[in-house]
Amino acid sequence: MPLPEGFSEWENLQDLVRIEHNKAVRAYFKNQADDDISTPKARLKHSCLIKDDDTVAMTQLRMWLFEVTVGHTQSLQTPTYGIPVQELQRETQFKPQVRLYFQEKLDPTLTDSKYNRVRAEITFRLMNETSETIGRPKAESLAREIKNLFANPVFTWDKGWYKATYLDLEHGYDLRLLVKSKTEG
Repeated sequence: MPLPEGFSEWENLQDLVRIEHNKAVRAYFKNQADDDISTPKARLKHSCLIKDDDTVAMTQLRMWLFEVTVGHTQSLQTPTYGIPVQELQRETQFKPQVRLYFQEKLDPTLTDSKYNRVRAEITFRLMNETSETIGRPKAESLAREIKNLFANPVFTWDKGWYKATYLDLEHGYDLRLLVKSKTEG
């Protein structure tokens, strides 16, 4: 279908940006009334909402206010955690560490935009290596080994309800896993 006569690229783009952005602003400030500036939160909501007659600069400024200044973007970032205090004095601390990252597969039956795939991280220490003995060739070899283990057959990970723990400091394992079944744990 051809574009209608008098079609405005800017109006089309601004309309789509306004609709999606304002939806996110209203969800973030769901307890604040529209067109209200009586409280600081209500004033922020009003200032973040894109209006139909806004210029490009105002649209960008409202988006910046919401995403960066108010902090909506921060909620999209994976938090970074430090090492727990009880881990600091273990003899495994200075051994090379391997980190494996997992993410749940996308479920096509869940079309809700609020559904986020769960992420997980598993780490273990290489107790027979030091920073002097491990190098790039050994690390690449280990990476290929891990890839082969998880690729044939393909490993799929789903967060479970049961907590399984495995502690073997001699071999560098201190695992806490959420698994679907006790057998899997």
